[in-house]
Amino acid sequence: MKNMKKILALCLSLTMLVGLLTGCGKADPLPASSQTTGSKFEISETSKAESSAAAEVSEASSESKADAQESSQESSQESSAESSQESSQESSTESSQESSQESSQAAPAVDFTNARIYSLVYMNDGEEVLEVEDIRRMDGAGFPSYLILFEDHTCAFIIMGDGEPSLHWDDASLYDADESEGGTRVPYTITDNRLEINYEGIQLTFETADETWTQVYKDEYTKRVSSSSSGSGDSNAAASGSENSNTTASGSEMESYDVPADLTQVLVDNENIKVTLTGYEFSSWYLTFKFTLENKTVNQLTFSTSGTAVEGLMADGSLYEKVDGGSSVEATIDFTRELIEGAVGNFPTWVLMELNVYKSDDYEDVYLDYVEFYPFGEDQAMQIYHEPRTQDVLVFENDYVAIYADKNSVTTEDWYYGYAFDLIITNKTDTTLMVSADSAKIGDKELDPFWAYSIFPDCVGDTQMGWSEEKLTEASIDPAAISEITLVLNVYDDKDWSAENFVDHETVTFSLK
Repeated sequence: MKNMKKILALCLSLTMLVGLLTGCGKADPLPASSQTTGSKFEISETSKAESSAAAEVSEASSESKADAQESSQESSQESSAESSQESSQESSTESSQESSQESSQAAPAVDFTNARIYSLVYMNDGEEVLEVEDIRRMDGAGFPSYLILFEDHTCAFIIMGDGEPSLHWDDASLYDADESEGGTRVPYTITDNRLEINYEGIQLTFETADETWTQVYKDEYTKRVSSSSSGSGDSNAAASGSENSNTTASGSEMESYDVPADLTQVLVDNENIKVTLTGYEFSSWYLTFKFTLENKTVNQLTFSTSGTAVEGLMADGSLYEKVDGGSSVEATIDFTRELIEGAVGNFPTWVLMELNVYKSDDYEDVYLDYVEFYPFGEDQAMQIYHEPRTQDVLVFENDYVAIYADKNSVTTEDWYYGYAFDLIITNKTDTTLMVSADSAKIGDKELDPFWAYSIFPDCVGDTQMGWSEEKLTEASIDPAAISEITLVLNVYDDKDWSAENFVDHETVTFSLK
């Protein structure tokens, strides 16, 4: 938790730097990071509506849920006739193929020939410092930090998911080509494979990205450019009065899924904001849900998600948009196809997110609550759960939480970790839990993983714990010889730190051999 606070504090400074450079403060929608799921989870045979624990979560949702549920149920009933479904799917497929072709023509492939791709490894704003471990956690959470210098002297400068995908560079600075928009020049220096920025009291160090992160950043940048070029088309489609702006990538395995005929529904509507789900889209990498965010106040508001879950499985989909007073914007949340096809196995029947809306200038909360939607109606919502397997080692369980470690997930060849494994966590309570390891031992040597994980009520999550190769080397620990691991666990209410802990400094020891 301490590390997360440090990251958030530094993000504010970095956002200021990006704003100086670009002359704006608007962030592109953030992509979801890839998540390994496979057969770790099962879909419950009973619907979520029949689960008493899930019902408690439903009661904690926004007041607008009833309207959203009614709309969704009506949509489900209207499309229940088999012939109607077939007709809807055929029409959706045909229109989506046309849309996909048009999108392909409008957004040509990015040319990375001779591009120099850098990965952020160090940040310092004069008060807080982030090392590569913290930065990689943010990368993995869908908040990438990278710099790409293209051969044509255009530039992508993205920090913590915030920034412009099409700036410019010369031999000494990064800059916005249209300086009339209020942008400025940010100087940099290059030495061998290292690029450094020291400006306005903020230090950033980049290093040439390795093969793995080069591909990650290429994919992330390509998606940004594609989303940016196709955004106006989506808005026009919504404005034209079409029933739904749903598209499916041609040849997609997801075309065989049952999909809702009309997903449009109002999720939140009060005196300050209105959030409307407008449709969905399949692409090569993601299932994307589309939203319209309306700001009814006179202040600029920031709309963001503190977390998301699909079928009760914690996911990496995220939303971050700044909306000027009295206006609205289109926004998206992406879930990886790996998650949808591997763990969910069908078009989602239940999506849960925690929506946080606050004033952009002073961070005063305007709205903070769970928001959920059911594409086929709440009575059809299914829930993912974890059924322990032979390779799962019980780390800890009580009436509130269950934690298992997967022996088969142990790796000593991770892109960053010298030793890592998966933890599968089930939250049995009706509150969001923070699970953390206050301290740890590998054998008889103290070596903290600096790990914490937040999980929604009545949900299950898959997370990775590990130690970097550098830390293991410093402690003279051979990853191949690791057997016994000891953790001091804390589990507490993530919304009320003053409440009594669900697990209080519990020492657990387990072996993954």
